[in-house]
Amino acid sequence: MDNTFLIVAILVSVVQFGRYLIMAGLAYYYFWVRNRAVNEPLKLQKQPYKQAQLLREIGNSFSFSVISGFAFALPFWEPIAKYSKLYTDPAEHSLVWLVLSVPVLIVLQDTYFYWMHRALHSPALFRFHKVHHESRDPSPFTAYSFHWTESLFEIAWFVPLTFIVPLHQGALFIFGTIALLLNINGHLGIEIYPESWKTHPVMQWMNSSTAHNNHHKYFKGNYGFFFNFWDRVMKTATEIPAGKSTAKAA
Repeated sequence: MDNTFLIVAILVSVVQFGRYLIMAGLAYYYFWVRNRAVNEPLKLQKQPYKQAQLLREIGNSFSFSVISGFAFALPFWEPIAKYSKLYTDPAEHSLVWLVLSVPVLIVLQDTYFYWMHRALHSPALFRFHKVHHESRDPSPFTAYSFHWTESLFEIAWFVPLTFIVPLHQGALFIFGTIALLLNINGHLGIEIYPESWKTHPVMQWMNSSTAHNNHHKYFKGNYGFFFNFWDRVMKTATEIPAGKSTAKAA
């Protein structure tokens, strides 16, 4: 195994896990600790958050970070590196594509995630997804809490893409940060979107903490990640009443 592959794998694993700890930790501190008195009545579920759940979620997230780090490093593995379309020089492709590649990745992941997530709820595969659902009342740290097998499913869409589509490494970092931010919001356990956003022409298509919290609570429906497009099309969006929001209606 060549040094470049190992260096990239370790570096990405550290960045992935470090970013997770910082972003999830800040969300946890702000919503669950610093403003606990205000937000406690607004929690979508009232189950106590135990240290065992926190440690399990962080441990699972470390495993996911390492697995995704090695997966990202595959395009740098010497036998296949020459086929990779990852690049670092913005001039290698147009700036327009560099910017557009981020929303393209968001749409591609959202589509893949819906169908992958729904498949994981099948009787044959749910034993892998069950680890994530052990956090029935999720927290910001639940974002990357997966069984190692599910981690492979979670990133399976990305590796082939790096050999098909030109992707700037900076755009990948931005995409990953946005994805993690919305992932943390989905597991926040508190609704931060104003009620008025439910009917906003754009925001009504976005997933919310309430929607994903309902998924964790009832183990069905609301399979989407960024958007609720596929849930609407496939009629898997639940009609469970939303929780109260921490934000004032616009």
